[in-house]
Amino acid sequence: MAPASRVLKFDRTDDESRYVLLNVTSRGSKPLDLRIEATEGDEEYAQNLRHDKVVSHMVKNCPVTESEWQAILERLFTQEPQPDIQVTATVETGTSITVTIRKSVQGITQRLGAITIGVAPGSEFNVLDWCATAVDAAAESKALTASTATKIQDFESTIADLKHQLDELIKAKDEDETALLFKFRDLLNEKKVKIREQQKVIESAPITRVDDPPEEAEPVEAEPPKKGRKAATSRASKRKAPPTKVEEESDQEEFEPMDVDRVKSEPEETEREDDSEATASTTSDAEGDDVPIKETTSKGKSSAPATKPPTTASQPPAPRTLPFGKQRATAPAKAPAPTESETDSDDEL
Repeated sequence: MAPASRVLKFDRTDDESRYVLLNVTSRGSKPLDLRIEATEGDEEYAQNLRHDKVVSHMVKNCPVTESEWQAILERLFTQEPQPDIQVTATVETGTSITVTIRKSVQGITQRLGAITIGVAPGSEFNVLDWCATAVDAAAESKALTASTATKIQDFESTIADLKHQLDELIKAKDEDETALLFKFRDLLNEKKVKIREQQKVIESAPITRVDDPPEEAEPVEAEPPKKGRKAATSRASKRKAPPTKVEEESDQEEFEPMDVDRVKSEPEETEREDDSEATASTTSDAEGDDVPIKETTSKGKSSAPATKPPTTASQPPAPRTLPFGKQRATAPAKAPAPTESETDSDDEL
């Protein structure tokens, strides 16, 4: 709430070294219902101001509206600061004091209006009361300033604390971010190491897995070659057959009485030998002749060796005249008379 009375001071334009004092007292419900008392130190001046008639104090072509004019006057008499408003006083000694109000806009000063306070002869102003009012206002202003300063200090200390906390938070945030970055770096390095180890394991694992199945399958796949190898060894042993032929021949010579059976088997042998002679060489023919002889001389022996293909030795044996060579040529003619063939074979032996 604004105080009941206020003391104002305005500089004079007619004498810059002097000033005028105004004592403004509220006398109504409206802000501009005021009683104005003024003095320049010699005379007494007084004027009543009404809220509804303040517009009459505006100059013609005023750059502000009525509401703005009223707001300017209210702030002026309540001593509220207005940076763009200038107030001066002009004294006409013994006549009046004119208070002029101007507004400065971008360095240009414009006159808004003026309030004229007429002389009031015989009025007795209590200047001591004006001084008390001014002192009270000053004390109040000082108290307000002190409280405001205290609040400002509190705000500044709070701001300093908040700023300090903010700095600590920023520092902690930076430290946390740095720690997180280091942890992320370490974790990433660990992951890279694990990935490399897994890659090494993966690279080594397929080699063992690929090699293992062939090792298990090799015995199965190698069985046919092993059989072939066994056949090769049998062929190599078969090449040593000539000595056995001699033994068989000696056995045949010992069992000469079996010529009857031998003559019976000769027709079949000649047919098989004719087929083999068409496809084999002369060397194989000689060896082929020995094989059926062996089969005919011994009935107890199996015919499996005769079915096997003949193998040629590195050097063929010397040719021999077999006792059955002539019988093959004459066998078809002598078949009806087995007795004669037996005598011929005996003579040849």
